Amino acid sequence: MFGPLLRMATHRFQALRARTFSRALAPLFSALVGSVTLAHIARAGDDPEGRVAYRRYGAESGLAVASTFSTLQDDDGFVWVGADGLYRYEGERFRYFGIESGLPSTTIWAMAIAGDGRIAAATDSGVVRFDGAHFVAVRPDAGLPAGPAYALARSPDGRLWTATPAGVFRESAAPSPSGAGELPARWERVAPWSDGNVRALRIDADGSAWGVRGRSVEHLYVDGRIETVGTSDGATALPGSAVTVLQRDGRNRLWLRSSDHLWMREASGGPFVDRSALAGAASIGDDLTVDRHGGLWLDAGRRVLHIAGDDATLLGTERGYPPLVRGVLEDRGGTLWMAGDGLSRLRGNGRWSRHTTLDGLPDDLIWTLARDATGRILAGTGSGLARGAHDGWSVVAGTETHGIRTLAREPDGTTWMGGSPFEVLRRDGVTGRVEAFGTAAGLEGSRILSLVLDHTGTLWVGTEGGGLFSGRRTPLPMRSRSRARLS
Repeated sequence: MFGPLLRMATHRFQALRARTFSRALAPLFSALVGSVTLAHIARAGDDPEGRVAYRRYGAESGLAVASTFSTLQDDDGFVWVGADGLYRYEGERFRYFGIESGLPSTTIWAMAIAGDGRIAAATDSGVVRFDGAHFVAVRPDAGLPAGPAYALARSPDGRLWTATPAGVFRESAAPSPSGAGELPARWERVAPWSDGNVRALRIDADGSAWGVRGRSVEHLYVDGRIETVGTSDGATALPGSAVTVLQRDGRNRLWLRSSDHLWMREASGGPFVDRSALAGAASIGDDLTVDRHGGLWLDAGRRVLHIAGDDATLLGTERGYPPLVRGVLEDRGGTLWMAGDGLSRLRGNGRWSRHTTLDGLPDDLIWTLARDATGRILAGTGSGLARGAHDGWSVVAGTETHGIRTLAREPDGTTWMGGSPFEVLRRDGVTGRVEAFGTAAGLEGSRILSLVLDHTGTLWVGTEGGGLFSGRRTPLPMRSRSRARLS
């Protein structure tokens, strides 16, 4: 298709000098123009998934704990972390609040936002609320008995509810935002739940409440009626361990979690259905949190289960997620925080996935990217050309010893590569055979820096130290750009 004589043009500064290719280069250009029927076009979902990038906070950031249990953002935008006491993130570091800051106990069972927008917590020694500088405990003479508080929830009218060994209590009135830090005068007992067996609590948007008493789930309506909701087989007590948390997702479905079961009730009502299989056989733990989009997050052994609508996805360390997750917060900026194995914060709001040698790339030095004729992603690395697929990365045979700095692709899928050592590689788009062309073929320099294949079928090769070479199908006269035009 091409003549036997091919030339390359070397440009140094403003001058252009003619050079001649070795006849060994002739086969290189026999397929510069052509097409092939593709048997498969890769879709976006065929790309390697990569790993999400998290920052893990520890002692260097003021978070000197190995395990965290919950996270919450207050109305001022501060992120709070429940661990051995409470930690508040203040931009770069965490500030610790313990006994000296007013907490009666450093065992934190639950957190909630009080009616004044500030943080409140249920501890092993009762309920506390933040006054802007310290935590203030609710006194027994305010109507709330001394002792542990296991759950904490806020009703639509701004009042806090809590579950204690002496029963369920709620604030008699919501605090005024203008009176931040002032405790309500009284707490009152919620009559239907006065026996102290309620350990999990949730308040719905209509003001009705859900409580778990033993292994029975009860719905307390606003008018005082109470209903026990069981399973589809008619049982009023849920099998397995006691439920410890209740949440509603973006579809208003009610979810319950125990250490060995996951239950779901449709928004339209009806019984609870066992959905434990979603979390897998290795599921342990009792967390269940909801992000801003209504998606559920919970730990599933050493993986994380994310439920969004009808989709359930298990995410593990192979995708960059922490090995243990006890609670998830999506802050108002859209960033995910994960409590569990320390505290991890998702970088870039999850918009980026990271690909490294841990994911199958041959090198973490990446020079260039392109798509091949089938749509697969190609990465020029310091140790060969990597080709991506849904199950990871693989190295293109014959390129392993080359650093691939630049790529050019023909319509038939043939790929040109350059970098170091000083050679142009050509991978045939049909056979996959790789050929190398260097100084013996007429090229000069120390490295290949760039390749461009233009619309005329000319391959341009930019080098370090050797100038610019071009290869054409037929010989062309060479002109110096510095010469004046003849009249």
